[in-house]
Amino acid sequence: MSGGNVSRKYKSLLSDGPQTAEALGGHPAVDERRIYDIQKYNPENQTTALWYLPDHDTERILRQWLDENQSILQSNGINKRSLSQSLSNEWMDVWRDIKSEEQYEWLDSGESDAGGANGQPEMTCPKCGKDDVRNLPRHLSGCDR
Repeated sequence: MSGGNVSRKYKSLLSDGPQTAEALGGHPAVDERRIYDIQKYNPENQTTALWYLPDHDTERILRQWLDENQSILQSNGINKRSLSQSLSNEWMDVWRDIKSEEQYEWLDSGESDAGGANGQPEMTCPKCGKDDVRNLPRHLSGCDR
Protein backbone atom coordinates (compact mmCIF):
# COMPACT_ATOMS: atom_id res chain seq x y z
CA MET A 1 0.00 0.00 0.00
CA SER A 2 1.49 3.28 -0.97
CA GLY A 3 1.20 6.13 1.50
CA GLY A 4 -0.96 8.23 -0.82
CA ASN A 5 -3.64 5.55 -1.16
CA VAL A 6 -4.08 4.75 2.53
CA SER A 7 -7.60 5.35 3.77
CA ARG A 8 -8.06 8.58 5.74
CA LYS A 9 -10.30 6.74 8.22
CA TYR A 10 -7.66 4.05 8.74
CA LYS A 11 -4.98 6.70 9.32
CA SER A 12 -7.28 8.43 11.79
CA LEU A 13 -7.86 5.17 13.68
CA LEU A 14 -4.11 4.49 13.69
CA SER A 15 -3.24 7.87 15.13
CA ASP A 16 -6.23 8.61 17.38
CA GLY A 17 -7.53 5.18 18.43
CA PRO A 18 -11.14 3.97 18.47
CA GLN A 19 -13.70 6.45 17.14
CA THR A 20 -17.36 6.84 16.33
CA ALA A 21 -18.47 7.05 12.70
CA GLU A 22 -19.24 10.72 13.32
CA ALA A 23 -15.66 11.39 14.43
CA LEU A 24 -14.37 9.48 11.39
CA GLY A 25 -16.54 11.47 9.01
CA GLY A 26 -18.80 8.53 8.21
CA HIS A 27 -18.85 4.75 8.41
CA PRO A 28 -15.85 2.99 6.87
CA ALA A 29 -16.80 1.42 3.55
CA VAL A 30 -16.96 -2.37 3.29
CA ASP A 31 -13.74 -2.43 1.26
CA GLU A 32 -11.97 -0.21 3.81
CA ARG A 33 -13.07 -2.50 6.62
CA ARG A 34 -11.81 -5.56 4.76
CA ILE A 35 -8.50 -4.11 3.53
CA TYR A 36 -7.51 -2.46 6.83
CA ASP A 37 -9.27 -4.91 9.18
CA ILE A 38 -11.38 -2.13 10.70
CA GLN A 39 -13.69 -3.62 13.33
CA LYS A 40 -16.96 -2.36 14.78
CA TYR A 41 -17.78 -2.56 18.48
CA ASN A 42 -21.42 -2.24 19.47
CA PRO A 43 -22.71 -4.90 21.90
CA GLU A 44 -26.08 -3.22 22.58
CA ASN A 45 -28.83 -2.26 20.15
CA GLN A 46 -29.58 1.43 19.61
CA THR A 47 -26.15 2.58 20.80
CA THR A 48 -23.32 4.39 19.06
CA ALA A 49 -20.75 1.99 17.63
CA LEU A 50 -17.01 2.47 17.88
CA TRP A 51 -14.71 1.63 15.00
CA TYR A 52 -11.33 0.22 15.99
CA LEU A 53 -8.32 -1.73 14.79
CA PRO A 54 -7.27 -5.14 16.15
CA ASP A 55 -4.17 -3.53 17.70
CA HIS A 56 -6.28 -1.21 19.84
CA ASP A 57 -6.52 -1.99 23.54
CA THR A 58 -9.72 -3.90 24.41
CA GLU A 59 -10.10 -2.08 27.72
CA ARG A 60 -9.79 1.32 26.04
CA ILE A 61 -12.42 0.35 23.46
CA LEU A 62 -14.88 -0.84 26.11
CA ARG A 63 -14.35 2.20 28.36
CA GLN A 64 -14.71 4.57 25.43
CA TRP A 65 -17.89 2.82 24.26
CA LEU A 66 -19.37 3.06 27.78
CA ASP A 67 -18.51 6.77 27.98
CA GLU A 68 -19.93 7.44 24.53
CA ASN A 69 -23.18 5.62 25.30
CA GLN A 70 -23.79 6.40 28.97
CA SER A 71 -26.99 8.39 28.44
CA ILE A 72 -28.39 5.89 25.92
CA LEU A 73 -27.66 2.93 28.20
CA GLN A 74 -29.22 4.70 31.18
CA SER A 75 -32.36 5.69 29.27
CA ASN A 76 -32.73 2.11 28.00
CA GLY A 77 -32.44 0.69 31.53
CA ILE A 78 -29.23 -1.19 30.79
CA ASN A 79 -27.47 -2.27 33.98
CA LYS A 80 -24.35 -4.30 34.72
CA ARG A 81 -26.19 -7.62 34.61
CA SER A 82 -27.89 -6.99 31.27
CA LEU A 83 -24.69 -5.56 29.78
CA SER A 84 -22.80 -8.65 30.92
CA GLN A 85 -25.27 -10.79 28.98
CA SER A 86 -24.61 -8.72 25.83
CA LEU A 87 -20.84 -9.03 25.83
CA SER A 88 -18.99 -11.75 23.97
CA ASN A 89 -16.35 -13.80 25.76
CA GLU A 90 -13.44 -11.75 24.46
CA TRP A 91 -14.84 -8.65 26.21
CA MET A 92 -15.98 -10.30 29.46
CA ASP A 93 -12.54 -10.47 31.09
CA VAL A 94 -12.06 -6.74 30.67
CA TRP A 95 -15.63 -6.05 31.81
CA ARG A 96 -15.13 -8.14 34.97
CA ASP A 97 -12.00 -6.11 35.74
CA ILE A 98 -13.59 -2.66 35.37
CA LYS A 99 -17.32 -3.01 36.17
CA SER A 100 -16.94 -2.42 39.90
CA GLU A 101 -15.08 0.86 39.41
CA GLU A 102 -16.77 3.94 40.83
CA GLN A 103 -17.12 5.60 37.42
CA TYR A 104 -19.51 2.82 36.35
CA GLU A 105 -21.83 3.01 39.37
CA TRP A 106 -24.45 4.56 37.07
CA LEU A 107 -24.86 1.04 35.66
CA ASP A 108 -26.04 -0.18 39.07
CA SER A 109 -29.37 1.61 38.72
CA GLY A 110 -32.23 -0.81 38.50
CA GLU A 111 -30.28 -3.85 39.63
CA SER A 112 -31.85 -4.02 43.07
CA ASP A 113 -35.32 -4.28 41.56
CA ALA A 114 -34.33 -6.14 38.43
CA GLY A 115 -37.17 -8.64 38.38
CA GLY A 116 -38.55 -10.19 35.21
CA ALA A 117 -36.21 -10.87 32.33
CA ASN A 118 -33.12 -9.67 34.19
CA GLY A 119 -33.72 -12.09 37.07
CA GLN A 120 -34.77 -11.46 40.62
CA PRO A 121 -33.10 -9.16 43.12
CA GLU A 122 -30.77 -10.75 45.65
CA MET A 123 -32.59 -11.54 48.90
CA THR A 124 -31.77 -12.86 52.37
CA CYS A 125 -33.15 -16.29 53.20
CA PRO A 126 -35.41 -16.09 56.28
CA LYS A 127 -34.53 -19.72 57.17
CA CYS A 128 -30.73 -19.92 56.91
CA GLY A 129 -29.75 -16.25 56.71
CA LYS A 130 -27.85 -16.55 53.44
CA ASP A 131 -27.85 -13.00 52.07
CA ASP A 132 -27.04 -13.31 48.36
CA VAL A 133 -29.95 -15.49 47.23
CA ARG A 134 -31.02 -14.61 43.68
CA ASN A 135 -34.05 -16.91 43.42
CA LEU A 136 -35.57 -17.08 46.90
CA PRO A 137 -38.48 -19.46 46.08
CA ARG A 138 -36.09 -22.01 44.54
CA HIS A 139 -33.62 -21.58 47.40
CA LEU A 140 -36.36 -22.05 50.03
CA SER A 141 -37.53 -25.29 48.46
CA GLY A 142 -34.11 -26.81 49.10
CA CYS A 143 -33.10 -24.90 52.23
CA ASP A 144 -32.28 -27.26 55.14
CA ARG A 145 -32.94 -24.83 58.01
